[in-house]
Amino acid sequence: MKYKEICLVQAVLLSLLVVLLACPAHTAASEKIILKFSYAPFGFSADAERTFWSKYIKQFEKENPNIKVNMTWESWDNFHQKTHMAAETGRVPDLSYCSPATNMPIAARGLVLQVDDVIKALGGPQEFVESNLAPFQLDGKTYGVPNCDNNIVLAYRKDILKKFGFNAPPKTWDELVKIAKACTKNGVYGLGLFLGKTHDTRQVYEGMMWAAGGCEIEKNGDVVLDSPANLTALKFYTDLYLKHKVVPPSAVDWKYGDNANLIGSGQVAMTPIYGGYGTLIEEMFPKTYKEIGFIEMPSGPTGHSGSRSGVGAFFIFSKAQHPEEAKKFILFLSEPKIHKEWCVISGNVSPFKAIANDPELTKFEWYRAIARQSPNAVQPGFNYGPHAKGLDVINGLHVMAEPVVGVISEGFSPEESLKRAHKHYARIVEDARKK
Repeated sequence: MKYKEICLVQAVLLSLLVVLLACPAHTAASEKIILKFSYAPFGFSADAERTFWSKYIKQFEKENPNIKVNMTWESWDNFHQKTHMAAETGRVPDLSYCSPATNMPIAARGLVLQVDDVIKALGGPQEFVESNLAPFQLDGKTYGVPNCDNNIVLAYRKDILKKFGFNAPPKTWDELVKIAKACTKNGVYGLGLFLGKTHDTRQVYEGMMWAAGGCEIEKNGDVVLDSPANLTALKFYTDLYLKHKVVPPSAVDWKYGDNANLIGSGQVAMTPIYGGYGTLIEEMFPKTYKEIGFIEMPSGPTGHSGSRSGVGAFFIFSKAQHPEEAKKFILFLSEPKIHKEWCVISGNVSPFKAIANDPELTKFEWYRAIARQSPNAVQPGFNYGPHAKGLDVINGLHVMAEPVVGVISEGFSPEESLKRAHKHYARIVEDARKK
C-alpha cells in the first residue's frame, strides 16, 4: 500500500473514532447504570438473607440488562448516623431500606423522595396495612414503601406451662404475673425480661406504655413521658423483678439474644422477643423447638396489648442519581411470589393486605403472632414521633431504658426514675429542635 493510501486509511479511521466517541447513543448502549443500594439486615439469619438478595438481584439484573445493583451491607451499630450524614452531605446511595425512626426525620427536611407514585403502582394506600404505611407518611405524602413488619411478641414454653397446669399462655397482665409466679421453681424463672440499659429493655417498656395508655410525645410535639399511664407501666415492669421475683437476676446484664437461648434451654418459661426468632428455633433448639410457642403480648389496663414495631421500607434519597431505576427495583421485589419468600426467610410479616393473611405464611405460628400484634405495635414517639425533629437523636440512645434501670439498678423509686428520664428526654429533643 502506498504512503498516501495509508494516510487516507488512517484519516478515515480517526474520523470514525471521533464520531463514535462523541455519539451519546453509543455511550448509553455500552455503559450500565449502577444502582446503589444500602441495606442493614432486617432478617434473623444472615446466611438466608444473603442468599435471598443475591438470588433476586441477579434475576433483576437479568431482566434489566442495563442496570447493575451495587448492594452494600451496613451495620446497625452506625447505620442510623451514617444514613443521616450521607443525606446531609448529598453523597448518598440511590436506595435504602430502614425504619421510619431513621428515614422520617430526614424526610421532614426534604432529603427523601416522596414515593406516592410507587404506592399507586402497587394498588394504592388501601392495599397496605394501615399501621405499616402510616409511619412513612407526612403532610399527606408518603416517603417509604413498606416491605416488612416485625414486632415483639411473647414466646413461651408449652411444656413448662402445661407442667404447672396452664394449657394456654397469658392474655392479660394479671395472667402473666399468675403464670410467671407459678412457673418460677427449681431454677426455672417464669419470665425472661431485659433489665439493663439496652435496646431490648426500652423496646419492651415502650410496648407496655402503650398497653397502659401512655406515650412519649403528644401530637403537638410535647414530651409526656412523666405521665400516670407510663408510671403504671413502669411499676408493672419493675415489679416483675423486685416484687414478684419471676425474672432471673442475670437479666440486668443480658445482651441481645440471651433470652432466646434461655427459653430454648428451658431456663425461663416465657419472654418478650421479636417474632422473627421463630425462623431460627428449629436450628437453634432441634430437641425443644416444638415446645416453643408464640403469641401477641398480654393486654394491659387499656384492654389492648402493646409492642415495639419493626416495620421496614424502601426509601429513595432526594439526591439519588437513579430514582426511576430504584422504583423499578422496589416494584420487582414487591411481586407477591418474591415477597412471600422474603417473609419466610427473613422472619417478617407482609405489609400488603392481600399477602398478610396468605395461608402459605399463616401456617407458621411465629408469623401469626406477629400479624396479630401489628395493629398494636408502635414507633418511637408512638407514631407521631418519627415526624418530630429530635427523635432521630433519641433513637440512637437508651433514654427509654432509663426509667427501668433507675428503679432496678440505681435505687430510685418509679416516680423519681420516670421524672429523671422525662427531663433527659425533653432536653435532648429541645436541643435538637434548636439546631
